[in-house]
Order: sequence, then C-alpha cells, then structure tokens
Amino acid sequence: MGGFAIGSSIWSVNFFGLLAYCLPTTMNVNSQALISSFLASMGLAALCLYGVSRQKNSAQHLAIGLALATALLFLIFKAGTLALNLDEEQRHQYPFLSVFITVNLSIVLPLIVTAQFHSFFSTQPSANKRAFAIYSLWPMLLAATVFICLHMVGSAFTRLWDHPSHSHAAIMASLQIASILSVIAIAIIVSTWFLAKYDQLNIKAAQLLKSLNRSKQDLQLMMMHDPLTRLPNRALLEDRLDKILARSKRCKSQFAVISVDLDRFKTINNTVGHAIGDELIKQVAKRLHQSVRAMDTIARIGGDEFLVAIDDGINRDQVTQIADRMINTACKVFFVQGNEIRISLSIGISLYPQDGHTIRDLIINADTAMYFSKKMGRNNFHFFDPCMKTVTEQKKKMEKRLRIALEEGLFTLAYQPKINITNNTVCGVEALLRWDDPELGTVTPDEFIPLSEEIGLILPLGLWVLNSACQQIKQWLDEGLCSLPVAVNISPYQLNQTGFSHLVEQALQQSGIPPNTSNWKLPKVP
Repeated sequence: MGGFAIGSSIWSVNFFGLLAYCLPTTMNVNSQALISSFLASMGLAALCLYGVSRQKNSAQHLAIGLALATALLFLIFKAGTLALNLDEEQRHQYPFLSVFITVNLSIVLPLIVTAQFHSFFSTQPSANKRAFAIYSLWPMLLAATVFICLHMVGSAFTRLWDHPSHSHAAIMASLQIASILSVIAIAIIVSTWFLAKYDQLNIKAAQLLKSLNRSKQDLQLMMMHDPLTRLPNRALLEDRLDKILARSKRCKSQFAVISVDLDRFKTINNTVGHAIGDELIKQVAKRLHQSVRAMDTIARIGGDEFLVAIDDGINRDQVTQIADRMINTACKVFFVQGNEIRISLSIGISLYPQDGHTIRDLIINADTAMYFSKKMGRNNFHFFDPCMKTVTEQKKKMEKRLRIALEEGLFTLAYQPKINITNNTVCGVEALLRWDDPELGTVTPDEFIPLSEEIGLILPLGLWVLNSACQQIKQWLDEGLCSLPVAVNISPYQLNQTGFSHLVEQALQQSGIPPNTSNWKLPKVP
C-alpha cells in the first residue's frame, strides 16, 4: 500500500511536470510507455521502502540501491516523455545522462541515509514523539527536492523542434491529458487514504485483540495459580488430577497424591514476621518444585500446605524417593533477609487405586497420612493406611470435645505436693491440668495439650489455669493455711504472647494475692 501511494505520487509529479511546460506540439498518450513509467515508479517506491525498513544496510546494499534508484528514475522520466507520444522529434542532449546521475547521487544518497536514520529513530522506545514528528518532515522535504530537481534536469536537457501551427492543438491535448491525470491522481490519493485508514483500523483491531488475549491469559494465570509462589492452586491441581485419573483408569496404571505441611510454621511466622514468612514459603516452594519430576504438579493450597500430583506410571519405591528428596532438601538451612531458618516437613501419601478411586478420597487420605506423620514426631512421611482413619476421627472428636470442655469448664487442677527428702516435709505444690470428659473419659495432658497448641486453644486454656491457680492460693490464704510455692506449667506460646506479664499481674490483682507475701512461681516451660 505504501509503495503504491508513493509510486503513484512520483508518477503523477513526473507527468504534471511535463505538462506544465505547455509544449508547442501535439501530444497523444502511448499506453505501453505510460504503463512502463507507472511500473518503474512502483519499483522505485518499493525499493525505497525496503531500504528504509531494514535495520542495517551495508555499503554494498547502499551502492546497489543507488544504482537501481538511478536506473528507475531515468526510466520514469524517459518513459514519461515517450508516453506523451509527441508528434515532433525529441531527443536528449548528450550530457543529460551524466548530469542526471550526478544529481541523483548527490541528492538520493542523503535521502536514503536520512530515511534510514529516521527509520532507526522511530523504532527506539525512548524516542520523543514531538521530536520524531518534527524530524519526520526532513525526509519528505528531501524527497520532494529530489524529484523536482531530477525532473528539472531532465526537462532542461530535452529539445524539441518548434511548430507554432500546432501550439493550439498542443495546448488542448495537454489540457485533456492533464484532466485525465488529475482525475487519476485524485482517485489514487483518495483510495490510498481510505486504504491507509482501513489499514490503521485493522492494526488497532489487531492490537486490541492482542491486548485482550494477553489480559485473558493474565486472568487465567491469576485464577489458576497461587499469587505468592506462582505455583498452581487447588483448582488447577484438581483439573490435572482429573486428567491423570482418567488416563490411569484407561491404562490401568498407578499414580500418587502427596500432602506436604511445614512443621511449626505458625511459630516461625509469629516470631520473625509475616513478610519473612512469605519469603520462606517462596523458597520452600522452589525447593519442593526442584524435588519432583518435570511431569509432576505441585500446588500450594493453603498458608503452609502443599499438594503434589505424581503422574501415572509410578510405583511405591519411586514415590518414596521423591518424598525423601523433599524432606532432605527442606532440612537444609534457609537464609531469608539475614535470618537463618530451619524447618521440617510432615508428608502423607495416598496411592491410586488402593487408597481411593476419586480425587476427593485420595486428597483426604493423603491429608490423613500427613497428620499421622505429625503425630509420629514430624519430619517424616507415611503412606496411607486404613487404620489411620480411626486416629483421624478420634482426633476430630477430641478437638470438638476440647472446645466444649473449655466453654463449659470441664477442666480441673490437681495439686501435686513436692516433698523435701532431707526432712520429709512438703516444700511446695505443682498445679497439674486434668480433663475428665463425659464422652472421652480421662484424657491425658500428653494428648490434649499438643492438640490445643495445634488448634490455637492453648492461650485461653493457659489463662484459665493461671486464674484458677491464683484463686486457689487466695482460698488457702483465707483459710489460714501457710503459703506454699505453687508451680504452674506455662506453654511457650504463652511466653511469646504479647502482654503476658500484664495478664499475670491482672490475675494477681483480681485474686487479691498480696505480691509481697505470695511465693508462687512459674518455673517449668515444657
């Protein structure tokens, strides 16, 4: 389109320049020469556009381009004069070609160099738009100068024999040809303008479509990936698991689902801060991703929880190797914003088809095996076993009853005396928390204390123990019993609690224990 517009302009300028002389001779139109001149103009325009569109042009390319441009310009002018089919004999003086080539080299060369630099400047992302618009005028002015000068040179070296009798007919013929060329030139310019606008609309539509596709891809990425780690989320993992399940059913093959949880991550997060905790999660995700195979999918489904889909065609030994790699790579120290952090993983594994025939069952059973790994000391992995379901169900029931016991006050404190073996006297007591549940029976502290820490009930439970111990000391003092040191077991979560000292002070004030006479202490941190 650009070559057609530029070529038409060159062709029109050449003919209007010839007709502007009002030559005193009869003129007709030679169609073959006219077409040759038009094609030469198209070729010159295409050559110029090709030259300036290249990022780099060697000296050899410039020399060939100059030679072709010179030949085409000469052909345009020569074919133009022949196309008018003058009745009288016409000829060019001998120096015409040499002067024509000289002018061409002296003007076309700067034009090509300027246009090349203009093309390079327009591709720079930092180009100033206003400076670029102003600078764009120079190639156009230079191009107009080239064609006018070459046309003047060609016309100056053209000689015709004068026949005054033909002058009126020549003028009329010139006007007819000029009218025809004017209509053609205007039609070409208008059609080219509409085509250019249509092309601009197509470009804008293509850019808009590209932008929409990019936005769609970004939206799909946000919907199907975790924003922190860029790993797949649960939705994408389950979609891939559905495909793996369908393929495994068809091929009768085996695949695995692995549930991964960071041990004591909440403690780490509360100690070093959430920003460092997020960075730690990103580093853990990267290491876990490096531990699995390229065909496997690892997804983040929660704060410190991950699920891994081990693709079909895998056996139990291969899954064991992958789980071992995960645990070993997580045991290495993490360096996060100047902090050295060590963590461990608890992993549970379920296998298709023996551990479940649906994605939901496989994920639940993998979680069950993961919690069993936590109960067995953490930093290890276990394959799912049906007997683990009983343990999980018991844990869920205990969690439910633990919340009810705290609300209904089903806990009690037992005071174990401390005996001084040297004189066989009581030197103090230790407050021990006991839980007798109507449904579960007697539950030992080794069972419900870790669970209360895991589900976040240790702080209200510890506060209850603190207030109950203070009230018991007050009761002993009111009954006239001698004051004995009372030892109360405190969880590390309580010691890390903001304002814990204020809670102790408040418990003393509410119970009315004189601070200067009380002799109880908090010596034991389990």
